[in-house]
Amino acid sequence: MPLAQTILIAEDEPSFRLAAYAFLSSQGYKVETCDSGKSAIEALSHSKYDVIILDYRMPEMSGLNVLQWIHEQKLDTPVIMLTGVGSETIAVEALKLGAYDYIPKDNLKLHHLAVVINGVYERYLFRKDKRSQEEYKKHRESDRVTFDLFHSTLISLSHILSNSISLLSMSLDETFKPIMSSISQEEQQRMQNALTEMRQQFGVLSSGVESLLSLSNAIHNKLAGTKSYEEVQQDVSNNMSRLITEHRSAMDSDN
Repeated sequence: MPLAQTILIAEDEPSFRLAAYAFLSSQGYKVETCDSGKSAIEALSHSKYDVIILDYRMPEMSGLNVLQWIHEQKLDTPVIMLTGVGSETIAVEALKLGAYDYIPKDNLKLHHLAVVINGVYERYLFRKDKRSQEEYKKHRESDRVTFDLFHSTLISLSHILSNSISLLSMSLDETFKPIMSSISQEEQQRMQNALTEMRQQFGVLSSGVESLLSLSNAIHNKLAGTKSYEEVQQDVSNNMSRLITEHRSAMDSDN
């Protein structure tokens, strides 16, 4: 079975069209034919082909007109243009419009047409794979830039939150210290319990910030290629386990 499966031949000369159809079908290709540029566009409007063979000279609409339409529709199907002897200018124009190759039709051997089809389709697959890799790299780089911005923002926020929590804890001590001497022992104990509970909650909040930052660091290292997916997954699991343990400890202390 050939690499390319489906072929569309647009050719107005019946003898060549039928001969090409018979030969390529015998080689394992699934071949469809049409006898004008207009019918070629109609076929391309509702079906997809691996390779298109266009004759330059056709009634109503030339092969170049069809190729222009293919270009405007952004179809990436590889095209082989059939030209006459001395039609180098037409061939160049066809290549500019995206044709993969051209063949002078006069004295064309059909087995050579099959060779050209295979070569053109291989080049098409290579280009398609290369475009896919380039698109993947482009999206990956865009995602990494976005995440780097998120990562740096999270680092700044974590520092701000950590400092704010520390300052708030110190402020509580300074605020309630002068009050302690003026209240009863029972009230002092109640106040001390409240302060202890608040510090525990501050600790849980600090752990949550640290866990979020650790997760961001792990993903950042994964994108940088210094950590595997399994290592990132383990980091996330460890952080969540630690956070849950500290939260439960704080809840048990409240009870």
